[in-house]
Parts: sequence; C-alpha cells; structure tokens
Amino acid sequence: MDNSSRSINQLVQILSKTPAFSEKGAERFIEWWWKKPKEDRKKFLEEWTDFTDFGFCSRCFYFANEELCHFCRDADRDKEIICLTVSPFTVDIIEKSSDFKGNYFVLGEEVSGHHNVKKIKSIQARLENLKKSIKEDSVKELILATDFTSSGEATAQLVKEIILPLFPALKISRLGRGFHGGDMISYGDPLTIKKALERRE
Repeated sequence: MDNSSRSINQLVQILSKTPAFSEKGAERFIEWWWKKPKEDRKKFLEEWTDFTDFGFCSRCFYFANEELCHFCRDADRDKEIICLTVSPFTVDIIEKSSDFKGNYFVLGEEVSGHHNVKKIKSIQARLENLKKSIKEDSVKELILATDFTSSGEATAQLVKEIILPLFPALKISRLGRGFHGGDMISYGDPLTIKKALERRE
C-alpha cells in the first residue's frame, strides 16, 4: 500500500468515528470529494481550518469564538425570556424561522438511551449556568424547545423538576400547536416553528 492509499484509509477511519459517518458513508464522501478539482479540494481544506478555532459560550453554551456568543453580547436581546434547546443547531433553526428576540440556552444532551446517569449529570452541570442567568437577569419565561419525542419530553420534564422549585414564579412554557408527538424541531418548516413559538403553552 502506497502513502496516498494509507492516508486515505486513515481519513476514512477518522471520519467513521464521528456520528455523521459510517465507514461506508465516509468512503462515499471521500470518493465524492476526491473527484473535485485539486484547487477546489485545497480551498475546502483552507475554509475548513478557518472554522476550527471556536468553542462554546460560557453563559449559554451556543457556539462562540469569544467568551460570550453574539446572542449573549447583544444588548438588544430580551434577557427576560430564554429559549432552551438541546442542540446549538436548533438555535439556528429557530433564529431563522421566527421573530424570537430573547436569549437562548443549549443543554447539549437529552435524556435517552444508554448512559443516562452521565447525560443527566451533564445536563445538571449546565443548568447551573441557567439558574445563574435566571437570577441575574430576572428571567420571566423559560421556553422549552426540546423535541416532541420521548427523549425530548423526558428532558423537558427533567428541566422543569430542577428549575421550577427554585423559581416558582417563573413561567415555563412549551412550543405550542403545529408540532405533534414524535416530531423533531429540526424537521419543522419555518412557518410551523414560528407559529409554535407564538402559540407556546
């Protein structure tokens, strides 16, 4: 096996360790990518490296390349309303699909499947930040934008059980009509997401 074949196989193994690719999926992606002109491949790698230096907001856990994300730095956002999601990508979907002007909070995990103890501990650790934000910003409403799957519902219930006893005056709402049992927010169209926010319960 020559060096180029070895490098490609190493790349397949690296990609197949991610949630996005099986080994076959990684092979198909690389085959597709390798058919691109050399200059396009080079540009792709250069663009990719531009995005490697980022982390998470120390306040809400959305993507950030500074201590705070652009939402938390924006003085025009309504700090009295927080929309809680599991994934930072759900934040992007809501932001593009609605007129929501509050702040966000990203859990990063949901209660499901194996290793629930580890996931719950991770959620509990992040919720310490949420408690601090609720207290410091006198938050009046927390919108739970978790999926309408069994995992999403269990996660929403866990958040309620942890937060509500500490802040009994806080309104905790859920996305309203438009979504049904089993629905994932990431598959919702912009109008459904907008209406679900407007009709939150």
